[in-house]
This record gives sequence, C-alpha cells and structure tokens, in this order.
Amino acid sequence: MSKITISVYLNGTDESNHFSKSSFSTISLPALLNELTVQDASHTTLVYDGCGIKNPYYSDMGGLFTYHLVDQISDAAKKIEKVLAENSKDDVIVNVYGFSRGGVGAFLLCQKLKHISATQLKLNVISFEPVPGNFITTTNSDLFLGTKKTITAAVSDLTDCKNISNMFILFTNTPLPDIIAHAPILPSFPKACNIEVDVTPGCHKGAVTFWNAKGHITAVNTESILVFHRVIDFFEKSGTIFDFNKIDFNDQLKVLMDLRDNHIEKRKFIKQLCDELVGKQKFIGESISRAMHLGSSIFTKPDDRLYLNRYHQSLCDEEKVNDEKSILFLKNGNEVKTEEKSSSFSFSSLNSVIDPVDKAPKALKI
Repeated sequence: MSKITISVYLNGTDESNHFSKSSFSTISLPALLNELTVQDASHTTLVYDGCGIKNPYYSDMGGLFTYHLVDQISDAAKKIEKVLAENSKDDVIVNVYGFSRGGVGAFLLCQKLKHISATQLKLNVISFEPVPGNFITTTNSDLFLGTKKTITAAVSDLTDCKNISNMFILFTNTPLPDIIAHAPILPSFPKACNIEVDVTPGCHKGAVTFWNAKGHITAVNTESILVFHRVIDFFEKSGTIFDFNKIDFNDQLKVLMDLRDNHIEKRKFIKQLCDELVGKQKFIGESISRAMHLGSSIFTKPDDRLYLNRYHQSLCDEEKVNDEKSILFLKNGNEVKTEEKSSSFSFSSLNSVIDPVDKAPKALKI
C-alpha cells in the first residue's frame, strides 16, 4: 500500500496564487507554498485564489459573502474524492493550509469530507487567522435562533469530522476594527483529533506577508518569518515535500533555510526570533484583548511574563506550558463538546455570512 499526498492551499479573500520571477510584488504564503511543493506521481497540490478574486457572483460583493468560497471548497472536495475513488487501496493524506477566509474554507473542507472514513482519508489542517466575516452579534443571533444561515454556524462544530488527524490553528493578537467583521473563530473538534492552538504577534495579513523582488523572496517582518517556519514545519511533518532550491530566499529566511538540517542551531535561531518579538511586545507595553466568535477572546499582557506564547515556552523546554507565562494567549469560550452533543450542519442552509435577513440569493448546494 502506497501513500498519496494532496496539499491544498487556500488564499485569503483578496490574495492571488500568482507567482512571477519577472516582477516586483507581494506574494501570499499559499502561492509560495505551492511554488515550493514537490509534485510527482504520489504528491500533488490544489491551490485557490482568494474568494474575492475572479468572483463570478455579484451578490458576493467582492468576497463579503461566501458563495464563491463554497464553490471553491466543493471543487476541492470533488477532486479529492476522485483521487480516493481511483486509488482505493492507497492511503490518502490531505494537508490543508488556509488564511483568513481561506482558513474558514479549510474548516468547510473538513465538513465536506466528513463522510469519508478515517481509514481512507487523513486530514491535517493548519488554519491561520480563520475569519468567517460575520459580525459577532449576527452569529450569536443565528446560533441562538437555530437558523444556521451564517458561515460561522457552518464551521463552529467540527466534532463529526472524525478523519481530522491534526489541527493547528494560529491567531494574531492585534484586533481589527469590528466594522470590517474580522473576528476570528475557534470551532469544536473531535476528541481523537490532535489539536494545537496558539497566538502569534501581528495584525492579520501583516503577520504573514512576503515581498517578491523578481523571484527573490523576503519576509517583511519577523512575525512573518515565524509563521513561515511554523507552517513549513507542520506540512513537512504531515508528509508534504518542499524543494527550497526552487526559490531564492533573502535575509533571515535564507538563514532559516541554511539551518534546515542543523536542528540545534535552527531551534536557537527560532528561539531568538521569539525573544525579539517578546522585546517588541514589552516595548509596546499595552495590554489589549481581541474579541472572537463563540465567546472566545485573545489577550496580550506584557506585564512581567517571560514568554511570547505556548510555542516559545516549548522552545525553552518549559516542563509545563502555561498561559499564565505567555504574553499572548487565548481563552476558549467554545469548549470542546462531547461527540454525543455534536450537531451536523447542512451546506444547503448557508444563505449569508453577514446577516441571515440579507436579500442575497441562496448559496449553491454542494
């Protein structure tokens, strides 16, 4: 029995998967990951532009709603199901990275594939800054009334998705204005799923931005270097293979690549990045909170705390990782539910991501 690995990369709303070595531009992490991924008989990729790019639905208002995102996830699910049908005797591993609305798309993909047995399909998902696009008050009303018409309701409970093997969710600490509906979400997951949740410094897209100077890739800040490393590490452990010689990295990204086979020195380098970011948080010196859906909250408390986050504690070999030691931490208001209490969600009920009484047409069924 052989293994087939499918790596799925989902961009944020306005991000393109385009990558050029002849121009100057920013480049999204999904585009960068797709360019680096080795593709052969047993490894392939699916990469999608943000749902606001080339969106055929005028009712989506440039990505405000998610009809196009639902189409994209439907397309990915069908392609994965086709691979499963054609390779029924093989182990199929699907590794997913999604940012922002793409991060919510990663959760939607889990819902769409939940009917497939864990013996047939293994899902490893990293969702960075999953933002449904709903207002928190709209979400609360939708869930209280049981109408389940928002995208938040579609992804709030993933406890039926038994084929999720590993789930890594990473949030940034700096809040965005409530008016642009950028509150993130932390769903519930199955008991058997390995879950890692952490907070990293930055403000949404600003924590994962890279500059492409005719094929020379530079991270715009330390925050982006740290996220790049954590995503690459997750994917490599999950079976995705990268060829880092395909891209010319500059500055600290190049140092990180040069240290790939020297685990001790690489660990020291990453720890130094975290130490540097602790210094930035201490310099700002301001305690802030960021509201989330489902009653959760993200906190920043520089005070006398020693570590940036949970990951920083692990790098420093702390025996007991504790949020009380972290400057950045999350309080989960949506505690993991028992499987007996889990509730299914029908995609056909997904009408609107902002307000269930909006007059936008119904979402396409998938």
